[in-house]
Amino acid sequence: FHFVIATREGPDFTREDLRAQDELLEFTSSDLAFSENDVRQVLDAMGALSIGESEISRLTDRTEGWPLAVELALKWSLGHQKKTREISDFSGRTIDLARYLSEQILAGLPQDVQTFLLNISILQRINGDLAKAVTQIQDSWARLEKLGQQNIFLLPMDSSSDWFRFHPLVAEFLTDRLARTESSGYIDNLHQRAARWFAAHGYLGEALAHATIAQDNLYKADLLEEAG
Repeated sequence: FHFVIATREGPDFTREDLRAQDELLEFTSSDLAFSENDVRQVLDAMGALSIGESEISRLTDRTEGWPLAVELALKWSLGHQKKTREISDFSGRTIDLARYLSEQILAGLPQDVQTFLLNISILQRINGDLAKAVTQIQDSWARLEKLGQQNIFLLPMDSSSDWFRFHPLVAEFLTDRLARTESSGYIDNLHQRAARWFAAHGYLGEALAHATIAQDNLYKADLLEEAG
């Protein structure tokens, strides 16, 4: 027998024995991502022959080959004359994609998980200790690992899954939602916590970046003076 399972998150049964015996074939989101050639074929099928190779490359990079985002970006772009500019401007704040992310994914999560995601969306890269410092939630490692296993928003940056990141379009959607729901002082506080964590762990560049966003000039001065 062959069983085919299609699911947003990993099936809740042990797979390691099957994987060890070479009886398991897995296709993840990275396997399903569109290449430039795939995007070109979609364009051909849509009759969008006026979009050039540079725009195809830009679109593939912008969406990281996410099929849904590619389709939405093309449909959104083809209704405008300035196609190059429109593809470049396509973002997580674009209405169709934002509606999909909000209705199909974010709305189905518990409120505390939604808040957790919004708060860590300010970070270019995330691990459990950093997320704990920013959100002040003790089980941040467990939350990140669960979200990674569920293929919701977060992508592992290495094989050990020590660091995660958001898809760029998802990050834009979440940071926009955060700005709409929280005060600037609240968001500045998140950046200040991130700056202090990065500084304490020797990541001066990222510490300065977050301190800059928070307009924490005194702390920036302290960092620069300490670094010589």
